[in-house]
Amino acid sequence: MRVYLFCLLLASLWLPYPALLSVLAMHLLLRLLGLLLPAARHLAWRAEQALGFVGWYAGQLLIASLQVAWLALSRPAQVAPAIVAVQLAVDNPRQATLIAALLTLTPGSLALDYRPGQRCLFLHLLDCRQAEQAQQAVDALQTRLLGWLRRHPAEISQ
Repeated sequence: MRVYLFCLLLASLWLPYPALLSVLAMHLLLRLLGLLLPAARHLAWRAEQALGFVGWYAGQLLIASLQVAWLALSRPAQVAPAIVAVQLAVDNPRQATLIAALLTLTPGSLALDYRPGQRCLFLHLLDCRQAEQAQQAVDALQTRLLGWLRRHPAEISQ
């Protein structure tokens, strides 16, 4: 055990990202424990889904930030602000709130209102030339988020 901790300490000093190393080590441990315990397999699957979603969403935030910066710095600024109604695939109010919050965090968009009976979310977008593009972006977010939040496929089949 002491040798393992010493190696971990040495690796954290040599690697520029010790947090990344610890996340990878924890994931490997969950994967190995998953061979014996189904609960650990489920946790490893959840961690993979979470890391995938967070990475994808961080990329989307970066892209949206660059687009808003380009719109703000370009002269003359040609924006087409719009309020659009998009359909959500979820009935759960908590998941709808999470989707609305993630959309509001994205630069250039703001969630205005949600109608649960119609599963309709109203968004204000800084630059929206076509409502179909907004619906496709929301669908992509929902698909990724629900992929993370859904139950493990092995649990569903039981």
